[in-house]
Amino acid sequence: MNSVSTVEATSQTTLMSVNPAFLREIKDSNPDYMESVRRIQHICHSPDDPTSLCRNLVKGLDDLRDIVALQFSLEESYGYIAIGDLRDFGTTETPVTRKTARTQAEHRSLYIQLSELAELAEELQYRGVEHSMLIDLSARVCDFVDRLLTHERDEAELIEQTLAALKLQPPQSR
Repeated sequence: MNSVSTVEATSQTTLMSVNPAFLREIKDSNPDYMESVRRIQHICHSPDDPTSLCRNLVKGLDDLRDIVALQFSLEESYGYIAIGDLRDFGTTETPVTRKTARTQAEHRSLYIQLSELAELAEELQYRGVEHSMLIDLSARVCDFVDRLLTHERDEAELIEQTLAALKLQPPQSR
């Protein structure tokens, strides 16, 4: 089955897969998630004065961090499933299995990066807005959003690939 993935867990290698129905439902049932991402994109490109921009970044990043924490928690709990020890299945990794492991691992690094950006925005607001630092922060937030959207596209592809592997729907033509 090419819809499973491996991740290192303590002393064994665990076979992982996405649960496509649950992962899709989690994504579809939380419109606030993508709305918060769009709001942050808008804030980063807004012509607001530096003080307003910083204040909006602090609020937007704080809100997004809360929503991402919920989203990733639900995805980790219900969208990714551990199947068993890889050695018991006598299989090797495939591009899909590596992608599954990578996208699951990205949850942690994306959340940490978002938390760091939120803290930087709060510190900038507290110390006083320095224009060059605000421009740098805004660029870093835009880079984060790009990374987050790439992650979401990868998860959407995993859903489709897993459904196709399970023969629940035909593969999407490119």
